Amino acid sequence: MKPLRRTVLAAAFLPFADSVFALPAQPAALHPTNCVQLFGKFLQNRGLRMPRITPRQMMDAVLEFYRTVPTVGLDQGPQADMLLYQWGVFNWGKGENFEFDLTRQFIEPNTSSDHGMSQLQFTANFAPTSALRGIKVSNRWCESKSDVQKFASFIQASEAFKALKDITPVSMNLEWIEF
Repeated sequence: MKPLRRTVLAAAFLPFADSVFALPAQPAALHPTNCVQLFGKFLQNRGLRMPRITPRQMMDAVLEFYRTVPTVGLDQGPQADMLLYQWGVFNWGKGENFEFDLTRQFIEPNTSSDHGMSQLQFTANFAPTSALRGIKVSNRWCESKSDVQKFASFIQASEAFKALKDITPVSMNLEWIEF
């Protein structure tokens, strides 16, 4: 009973201690179930507001978030935490958009979903101009944090990034999807 009581007292005191003593903020551990909230806060702390985030700002934020915010509760395999860059003209039933998308994919152990897989999808939508229609639909994976620099170079060299890097999208989506 004493350990439980200590936990309750510590939990009650810590928020007060942070505000009074201004302790340095540590990034919260990322779990798929809190990824939208944590990434939204991450963007906000950098002064970024949807939908006024350019693809260049998206890339910088997603890569920094991937490199610096630790995860918890994921499978121990090498592909448990990866990034996906995908782009092209798509129509999901609400009209065509050119999508510039950066997705973080998670795999959790022993879950009932499809292989424990879920994704944090961050998508910028643009009007599908003739120039954008000329860019072939494609994608590229980043399988580990050690590959982030090569992944960033690939994104920066892509036709989609070159065409849109400093353009504000028509709309944006940030969502977590379980499979």
